[in-house]
Amino acid sequence: MTFEHVNIIARVEDTDSQEGLKPVTGEGVSFTEIPYFLGPKDYFFKRGAIRKKLKEIISPNEAYIMRVPSTIADILQPLLMKNNIEYGIELVGNPYDTFKKGSYKHPLRLFFQYWLTKNVKTQIFHAKSSSYVTKTFLQELYPNQNRDKQFSYSSISLLPEHIVAEKESFNKNKKLLFVGSLEYLVKSPDTLIKAFYKALQRNKNISLTIVGDGKERDGLESLVKSLGLSDKVTFLGFLNGGEEVRAVLDEHDIYILTSISEGLPRSMVEAMARGLPCIGSTIGGIKELLDSDDLVDPQSVEELSEKILEFCSNDKMLKEKSKRNIEVAKTYQNEILDQQRKSFYQSLT
Repeated sequence: MTFEHVNIIARVEDTDSQEGLKPVTGEGVSFTEIPYFLGPKDYFFKRGAIRKKLKEIISPNEAYIMRVPSTIADILQPLLMKNNIEYGIELVGNPYDTFKKGSYKHPLRLFFQYWLTKNVKTQIFHAKSSSYVTKTFLQELYPNQNRDKQFSYSSISLLPEHIVAEKESFNKNKKLLFVGSLEYLVKSPDTLIKAFYKALQRNKNISLTIVGDGKERDGLESLVKSLGLSDKVTFLGFLNGGEEVRAVLDEHDIYILTSISEGLPRSMVEAMARGLPCIGSTIGGIKELLDSDDLVDPQSVEELSEKILEFCSNDKMLKEKSKRNIEVAKTYQNEILDQQRKSFYQSLT
């Protein structure tokens, strides 16, 4: 059985700019608009209107997939259960880690951590089938009661031509790279900047590039300025992905992502596919991508600083890690992941 139509239920707002955006169009694709909200307060006041809209559109003749964690799913899942409508879940992250201290600034942080973690556990346990971006990590934390209906695939789009045969060379003066959202500090760019500053005291021949944008960018730029790093740290802002990001990856030597919370970071897989040695945190799916000696505590400036110095002083080790990472990246190619994805969709028929 195949699905002839896909209806996307999502928040919708008008925008004057299309920069960095890609239209989702095509035959058999439609949208159901949910009242737009931004932040917990806005969500609270619009929750009733959202529930009313969802209640109007649910049907026992449809197959539902909820991508969680999601505040819309928090409303939709009880409605589906009440009407005995089966559904599937795609789990892309761990809400417990997302709301750890240091990653999310809000007086109700602990409540959000408890509430969203509880909701995700309930949603997945009762799902007809579930998919995870990790191979084992999230499955152990959020099991489905139907263990034979658990699938694993990332949403990364990785084609054979995106994977290099080898990284040709490393710069004498090592160039470090971070790629990620700066909307929150969940990916620890602040820790990276402090660790880079510490490493720079012992190795002046290194530089750092930060790709990404968000409300924390101004604060991070101020941190860089206060540490006297303006000539060593470059902010590139938001990039459109694809060739633009791959070009930046190819210019750098080491990729760093020491997130406080992470499902399976697509940006790290993309970096590995270009032959970059990577430093990551002991969190989530990162542990499935890297060897243990590439990992540090996500909030330890000292550990990350020492790891940066180690990587920057050993080209032989970098070459070995580069080859290893390319081979791991090959296992995340589209044709491999699509098999699991199709099996998950088929389980919902």
